[in-house]
Amino acid sequence: MAEIALLPTTTAIPLSPEWSESATRWLSQASDLLLDAVSGSPGVSAPAGAWAGLFRLERPGRAPTPLAHAWSGYRDGPASEWIARVAPFRIGSADLTLANACGGLACARRSDLTPDHAWLESHARLHRAGVGIGEFARLVAAAQGDTHDATHLVMQIDGAERGWVPNASDLVALSSAGGALQVAFQQRIVMPTTHRRALLARISHAQAKVIPHLLRGLSERAIADRICRSPHTVHDHVKAIYGAWQIASRQEMIALWNLEGISPIDLPRHLPQAHDQLTNGRSLAQATPPANEQVAPVTVLNNAWGSRVKPTT
Repeated sequence: MAEIALLPTTTAIPLSPEWSESATRWLSQASDLLLDAVSGSPGVSAPAGAWAGLFRLERPGRAPTPLAHAWSGYRDGPASEWIARVAPFRIGSADLTLANACGGLACARRSDLTPDHAWLESHARLHRAGVGIGEFARLVAAAQGDTHDATHLVMQIDGAERGWVPNASDLVALSSAGGALQVAFQQRIVMPTTHRRALLARISHAQAKVIPHLLRGLSERAIADRICRSPHTVHDHVKAIYGAWQIASRQEMIALWNLEGISPIDLPRHLPQAHDQLTNGRSLAQATPPANEQVAPVTVLNNAWGSRVKPTT
């Protein structure tokens, strides 16, 4: 069962509790699905856990802002505490911008990111070993279009120290899952927040304060008590909102806010498991392409990320 955490954020326009709750529920489902997809390989030790996080990168070179994350597994106390408090802040700008350079989706194993000799001597490995986790595989998906909230989805599978090590089959399973996860991220997280910010841009800050209360079904008098304004003022705010959004009722407002009539793609119930990935009767771990052939996205992404030396988590 996934666990969730809301991270402190320095966003200029605070994210609403409703957004955070919805995002973390989605991340919980995503981390559960990802862990299940890689845990089923027969005869191979299972990963220690998986985590998923939403980040905002305002510009390359600047540290990204973690917005929310969730995790599955990590039964050991120190490991789950480290994932909750430290892991999201180890993701750097370079980890996220690479996804933009690779068509919006990038995945790699630790060995693709950092050579073994550098990894063995790194502080990152020592910190992870100290809480009982070792190797990892990571997927990064970039939001498509302009967004002021979550710009990237990061998902990572961690092995126990001296335990699970991601192989080629796991990486292809992660890459295959990435397509569905990226579309669901765009539809469930990016599109609604972009749509709602566009709506809020049409009204004043004072008018925007009544929106959460209207969505919860409070009367104008009850809203007035909550925001310490007169019922007449609240009524004027509601009229202004209706005019700006070109609607005529509370029901139309809720439908517009919730994008009713549009059916966003949600997470699949199951992702293909690593040991179920077959190519011409062979496992994908055995299906090595010729040296001069690049197979998108895995080979291309490995080559792009392989130039990095310093691990970030």
